[in-house]
Amino acid sequence: MYRIAFEGKPKTYLSYSISFATEEQIEAVIEFRDELRKRIVGFDPLSIREMGWLSVAIAMKK
Repeated sequence: MYRIAFEGKPKTYLSYSISFATEEQIEAVIEFRDELRKRIVGFDPLSIREMGWLSVAIAMKK
């Protein structure tokens, strides 16, 4: 919340299709997101634990 209110960094919603992503693709998205977070405040759908997208991607791989 502090970063959103006081740091003045650009803000964005990270939007990407993850419904049918492989585990490797999800890992690449996480790496990209982590690097991007150094420069912006990003609202990330993967950070919402209730959705469990990573679990779905792993289950689909199996």
